[in-house]
Formats: sequence, C-alpha cells, structure tokens
Amino acid sequence: MIENLKLFFSKPQSRTVGLVFALNSLMFGSWITHLPEIKERLQITDGELGLALLGVPLGSIIAMPFMGWIIHRFGSGKTTMIYGIAFCIISSFPVLAPDYALFFASLILVGMSTGSMDVAMNAAAASVEKKMGKNIMSSCHGMWSLGGMAGAGITSILVGFHIDAGLHIVLLAALLFIILLILRPVLISVKDERATEVIVFTLPRGPLIGLAVIAFCVMMGEGAVYDWSAIYLDDTLQANAFYSGLGLSGFSMTMTLGRFYGDKVIHLWGAGKTVIAGVLISIVGILIVVAVNYPLMAIAGFTLAGLGFSCLVPTIYISASRMKFGSPGGN
Repeated sequence: MIENLKLFFSKPQSRTVGLVFALNSLMFGSWITHLPEIKERLQITDGELGLALLGVPLGSIIAMPFMGWIIHRFGSGKTTMIYGIAFCIISSFPVLAPDYALFFASLILVGMSTGSMDVAMNAAAASVEKKMGKNIMSSCHGMWSLGGMAGAGITSILVGFHIDAGLHIVLLAALLFIILLILRPVLISVKDERATEVIVFTLPRGPLIGLAVIAFCVMMGEGAVYDWSAIYLDDTLQANAFYSGLGLSGFSMTMTLGRFYGDKVIHLWGAGKTVIAGVLISIVGILIVVAVNYPLMAIAGFTLAGLGFSCLVPTIYISASRMKFGSPGGN
C-alpha cells in the first residue's frame, strides 16, 4: 500500500484528481450528516424525507447520460473543475432550504451536480491511470472515502456542540471553492484519449450491462448508508448527538483503508474474487446493523460494511474504463 500511495501522491495529476475526489466527499459527507437537524427543522416524517432524498438519484439520472459528450467537448479535467465548483455551491442549498418544496428541489440540483462531477472526475482518473500505466482508481476512491470520513466526523462534533448548520456548510463551501481554484492549473491539464465515435447518449450493451446492474446494486447500498445512517442512529436507536455521524464516519474510514489497499488487491485477486469477497463482507456488516439495536454495535456494523463496499465501485470503474464503447464518461 505504501509504495502505491507514494507513487500516487508523487505525481501532480494523480494527486490533484485524488484531492478532488476527497473534496467531493467532504462536502457530501458534511451536509448529509446534518439530515437529522434538517428533518427536525422542517418537521417532516421519515417517509417525506425518503421521498425528498429520491431527488438526488433523480437529478443524477437527468444529468449523467449526457456527460460523455460534455467530457469529449471540454475534457475531463475542465469538466471536473466546472461541476466541482457548481457542486460546492449547490450542496449548501439543502441545509439552507426554508421549506420542504425547496428542500426537494435543492436535492435534485445536488444530484445533477454531484452525478456530473462523479462521472467527470472518474473519467479524469481513468485518463491519468492510462497515462501512468498504474492502477490509481482505487486510491482515488480511497481519497473520496477519506473525505467522507472527515466530513461526517467533523460535522458530528459540530452538531454535538450545537454549531449552526447553515454557517458551517456555507464556510465549508467557500473553503472548498478556494481549494478548487488552487488545483485548477493541474486539473485542466489532464488529457483524455479521444474517441473516434462520440454519441450524446447510449444505452449500455454487452458486458457493460452486467457492470451497470452491479453498479446499481452497490451504489444503492452505499447511498442507503450515506442517506440513512445518521437518521437511524439518531431516531431509531436514540443515540447521543455526538454519535449521529459516527456510523458514516466508521463506514468511510474502512472504505478509505480498503481502497488504499484496493489497487493491489484488484491486481492480485482479479475483479471477480474482489467483488464476491466485498459483497459477502458488506452483507455481514449490514446484518449486524439491523439485528443488534445498540448504537455502538450499529456503528461497528457500518464500519465492517464499509470494508466490504470499499473495492466494489473502483473495480467496476476500472472494468468499465477498459471497455471501448465510446468517449470517456460515456461508458
């Protein structure tokens, strides 16, 4: 792991793309940990919150199909920069929303911006990986998990000390905006392998269909932990306010460790064995969460599940990036 990380951080492009992954998750993990406060402030039920949270995948579905063409037009580095700035600004909207309707609308915008940024930064990581001739995708996703762990952990502390959520999220958005501007020169220097065929929107076909199904299931599981872990600890298990974000923080911690080891694991085990082992471990972790109604055991279950989930998405992205079906981001 140490040798992989030394190489990863020694190269300006891989280091910069990895930092962008971390910034994305830092912001996402921060506002999502404020969900119990938002739910209480807006006086909404679990059902209403669940319906509103559908706005995030809805926004992603609206925006993501066209990202292949956009990345081909502007390049993955520049596209990541544009949508990264948009995401920093838009991610503060759910926390600041004064009513349920605007909360739902803001989540659609969050989905559009984070979904677009997700495709762009993964395309950038794939381009840098091909240029370096070394696996860096798992390390980039490790940086994403590290950001989520920091965001959830810091926000839990701020919630415990009753720091205003709006003030926190606006200051964080401003800080990340400045960091993105600092990273801009290296980020926009990322060059993509140009495709001969560029299609605005295409349905997956062949082996890509299987990867799409696996990705859907994995991301649904990850999304459930990100969206509901704080609510589960706060409402269902009546945990102390300091604990509300620790489920997500523990989940992100083991995701980070697993992904930093992941490039080597994927190389040694191959995609198939890596996915099977990850799925089994994540199932055990989730079973602990739902079977033992005790906050510390739930946090332990989320932490174990994070280890299982850690290499699943990087494996899928690596496999998809090596299939030739069009432009970067179109697969």
